[in-house]
Amino acid sequence: MTLAINSVSPTSQKTLFDVAIDNLQTSYRLQPEQIEQLLQVSIQSLNESLADTEQAWENSELDKMQRGAHKTKGTLLGIGLAAEAEFAKEIENTLRLGEARDFSSLLDDLRKSIQPLLSA
Repeated sequence: MTLAINSVSPTSQKTLFDVAIDNLQTSYRLQPEQIEQLLQVSIQSLNESLADTEQAWENSELDKMQRGAHKTKGTLLGIGLAAEAEFAKEIENTLRLGEARDFSSLLDDLRKSIQPLLSA
């Protein structure tokens, strides 16, 4: 499966894929086929962890929501998408501090920021 590269990162004119590919090449010196495989696994992980986080919010399972946000943040950071990871970090930290908040809009912002990857 070849990944389409056509989504723009909120922090630059580079696509999310470009940012991730640049990071993986620079940080890990991976070959193109390794990068593609890692991105595919990361996209699958992001789809699953974001869905788990959203489901946990709907079910008021805040511990599970915090774990899902942590996993999402880690996956995004692992492929070099630090700006997008900030949404998940905010969710995780707010839950860790036990602050009451409506996370609906923050979850929407997180999903929108990485939607181009999730649609790949």
